[in-house]
Amino acid sequence: MRTSEEMFPVVEDWLQSGLTQKEYSKRHQLAAHILPYWVSRYRQTHANTQPQSASFIQVSTAAASVQGMEVALPTGVVIRFANTVPVSYLQQLLSVCSP
Repeated sequence: MRTSEEMFPVVEDWLQSGLTQKEYSKRHQLAAHILPYWVSRYRQTHANTQPQSASFIQVSTAAASVQGMEVALPTGVVIRFANTVPVSYLQQLLSVCSP
């Protein structure tokens, strides 16, 4: 079993890559089930370290040249879009989804 110190740098590299989990896993010779599991562990750990009342969510623009978009909420929910969407749409969506 791998430790957080081994898994999390890989997850952070994937987050910055702009690739899908499948593409990243293929390029780095990871079994198809490994990266999704590591991402899940990463999100669980980081959701527990962030304040629950946080209303700001950091959105990375590292993948701006890549079609598609993924928004990972602190709760672990991931919203995927086939194309990029306007920030105003994200604001509306998140305001409806927040408690």
